[in-house]
Amino acid sequence: MKGKRVWGMAIIIVVLSVVVIWLVQGNGQEDAQVDDHAEYEEQERIRNFFTELRGQYGYLYAGEEQFRVFITFDEALLEGELTGSLLVREQANDGTFKETYYDVNGITDGKILELYTTLDGESTKLEGEFQGGAERFELSCWIAEERLSFHAVTEEEYKEVFEE
Repeated sequence: MKGKRVWGMAIIIVVLSVVVIWLVQGNGQEDAQVDDHAEYEEQERIRNFFTELRGQYGYLYAGEEQFRVFITFDEALLEGELTGSLLVREQANDGTFKETYYDVNGITDGKILELYTTLDGESTKLEGEFQGGAERFELSCWIAEERLSFHAVTEEEYKEVFEE
């Protein structure tokens, strides 16, 4: 009788062990599915962001200061790499304008933005972030103490500001 009780307990322990293992593995699969879904959503967000970014003519900063800044991205890869140009238009005391072009390259994930350009022979880093999509971003710049706020513009809007 004692032997049957031991075998009975052993069978119960084995069955419970199998149930626990099955439950643990099942939860791991659900976590993997959640991770896969989150990864899919992030890839979709990035894809949509870069589609929107490539559709912009450019980005303009036109504050109260005596300068305007215009940035275009010629190439924007899904991996986050950016290339483009930055145009600074400064107004002199005599009312004339001086325009300077800079090549830029950098990275973004649709949230952060890091651009690099060469200024007086040295690499200069511009840092910022997009504001909820590819319509606007803030960016540090050597010509201002605070970050500049850029917004997407059409070719017509660009011409209105730069062909004054």
